[in-house]
Amino acid sequence: FAALMKNDTAKVEELLRSPSTNPNEGRFPMIGAPALFVPIVQRNEATFRALLEAGADVKVRDKAGNTLLMWAAASEVDSPSIVEELLR
Repeated sequence: FAALMKNDTAKVEELLRSPSTNPNEGRFPMIGAPALFVPIVQRNEATFRALLEAGADVKVRDKAGNTLLMWAAASEVDSPSIVEELLR
């Protein structure tokens, strides 16, 4: 999560190359959100795509039941390709 929080796409991609890395594992304690929520809030399409390619689940919800699409709307994500991916 440190690389995600630092908005470091190159480090995230490096970590995702490890066979033991699961992009669906782990959650931020306060909000119960998995890794894929971070690039949504940061509007980082490259990190979002890297997590998707590594198998991140776009249907995941935070502990309050909010979807990635809801977070994208709240974060005013301006990338049509991210929104299209979340609508599939």
